[in-house]
Amino acid sequence: MFPEVSVQSLATSWWEIDSSATIGRGRLLKVIVPYPEMKPYRLVPIGRGADVLATSGLAVPAELRAGAARWQSTSTLLLAPYYGATSDGTRGGWNPAFVGRIQRVEYSQYVWDSLPIGGSDAGSIVRLDHVFPIGADPANWQATPHRLSADAMAFIDDWLSWHVTGGLAGGGVLECARATLGGL
Repeated sequence: MFPEVSVQSLATSWWEIDSSATIGRGRLLKVIVPYPEMKPYRLVPIGRGADVLATSGLAVPAELRAGAARWQSTSTLLLAPYYGATSDGTRGGWNPAFVGRIQRVEYSQYVWDSLPIGGSDAGSIVRLDHVFPIGADPANWQATPHRLSADAMAFIDDWLSWHVTGGLAGGGVLECARATLGGL
């Protein structure tokens, strides 16, 4: 059950079970996430194991890749990392007042969520401004049996559009959510 001050409470469902091997939009993965503020003190960066939200593009046909460098057309996934909202000794956590504002959809770059894989009741924060690519090779990630529902993806699509364009789609699900949650 999600708090009534979150967009998740407005969706008919948020997380769905997906035991397939298919990786695509809305799939919850585990990967090593580099920190955006990492300083290059070593040649091999050390990240942290984290949960991420995945999306991918269309595969390029083999005939268009012939003779080209692999980096030009190799398949990748775009990932948005989750960060735990509470302090638990392994992370600093987030200010609860700030988390409350994130839940009410005040910021385009932050999404509050409660992951279906356990953790704190305080939830996790998705950073849309930390989206990064990884190779689509399965050695780079571990799939969980969870995927965002179609309702959830409608919210996330509006959120990404808001973050990238700087404006909310008029009459979109996120605009309605902001109006509803702002009064709670």
